[in-house]
Amino acid sequence: MQASLTKGLNCFENTMKELTHRQKEFLQTIIDFHIDHGYYPSYRDLMRIFDFKSTDSVKCHIDALVKKGYIEHCTGLARTYLIIREPAI
Repeated sequence: MQASLTKGLNCFENTMKELTHRQKEFLQTIIDFHIDHGYYPSYRDLMRIFDFKSTDSVKCHIDALVKKGYIEHCTGLARTYLIIREPAI
């Protein structure tokens, strides 16, 4: 049980507003996918794109982007994100 608690805390260990390189890549992928397809990617889409083994990794990245103020996730609706600000180049 301790291992899963520790894993969950790692999602938010960097609470600064600046995005890591990987978070920028993740956010840009969401934006690009939306432009290309007309809808946002699902957790499973993002899991495949980034070759993650589970959707937990996707949730961790989404949660970090929400916490840092880059996106909002519309609860209860699939594939719904509100991009609040785009990553700096």
